[in-house]
Amino acid sequence: MYLAKEYAKNHDVYFLTTGYKEFGIKKKDGYVLDRLKTSRKNTLYCSNKEMMQYLIKAWKKIPEIVRGFKPDVVHLFFTIPTGLLTFHPKLKKTPYIVSVRGSDVPGHNPDRFSLMYKVLTPTVKKIWRDAKTVVCNSEDLRKEVLKISPRLKVKVIPNGIDTDKFKPRKRKSKNEKNKNEIRLLYAGRLIPLKRIDLIIRALPGVIRNNDKKIVFRIVGSGSEEKNLRNLVKELNIEKYVEFRGEVDYREIHKEYQDSDIYIQMSKVEGMSNTILEAMACGLPIITTDVGGAKKFVQGNGTIVDPKSSNNLSNILSRYLKDSDIMTNQGIKSLVVAKKMTFNLSFKKYEEYICAIKKI
Repeated sequence: MYLAKEYAKNHDVYFLTTGYKEFGIKKKDGYVLDRLKTSRKNTLYCSNKEMMQYLIKAWKKIPEIVRGFKPDVVHLFFTIPTGLLTFHPKLKKTPYIVSVRGSDVPGHNPDRFSLMYKVLTPTVKKIWRDAKTVVCNSEDLRKEVLKISPRLKVKVIPNGIDTDKFKPRKRKSKNEKNKNEIRLLYAGRLIPLKRIDLIIRALPGVIRNNDKKIVFRIVGSGSEEKNLRNLVKELNIEKYVEFRGEVDYREIHKEYQDSDIYIQMSKVEGMSNTILEAMACGLPIITTDVGGAKKFVQGNGTIVDPKSSNNLSNILSRYLKDSDIMTNQGIKSLVVAKKMTFNLSFKKYEEYICAIKKI
């Protein structure tokens, strides 16, 4: 919504999206926010059913929007399902930008979308081909797009961070948090692609070899939750792992602020918003080399070879034995985060929007 807010300073903006608990039309920060009612149950992702509900309702809503709002440019987030709206007769002559996010790239997430990729790849390629601008949020994702459409011109605009919301919390006293307890955090979908099981399997070795107490907090929900809970039980580490479920996005910054290390072992990523948010809260980052991680994990974390949980266990142990590593990398995370604000991302999008309006 930050992008819509910034667009609204120089343009009339109509923001059409799915609702989550809140539905309907209202004026917000200078733009029109229209939340369509679907059965959406999760803030982090939509099911295929929920995406179809959105597509149908948005398709029906477009004539009304075009008649009253008369858009000059459409900015789409996700090729699928949103890009399918470009085939609407009322939008055929309207130029558009498409922001590619990850799972909308054929082959990116085969565990969940293998059938969709087989059916919709030609359609995805046409949506990209007809767009005035195609934008990816990382160089890695750009390479994935070019594997599908080698001749496509693709821009890269990194995700931005709301540094007003995501920032370190000032503690009231030095004793506010138990210094002998280290809190690890993962926030996101609980799906095979995220490989949270690798983190869990690394914990017993860390627990055995360190005096400090470890708490691994898992924020989010998904298809792997039952398997992950069973794995925690099998390894007999229930008292070291907390499944915190869904956390309202308005409160999610508190999870980062109350943690010491952010860890993510994804197989693939576009560009991880959660890593950026963790950096803005001053956390060192442990992650795999996906989603352009090398671009923003430089001295503020560790990039891990995911082939061995022992490797991860050794890395975590190193952090626990030397608190200066965490402190120094946390400070460097803040420095990196300041270079990746929403405002910087918006300025690049604004250039493309203005160029299209002049055509």
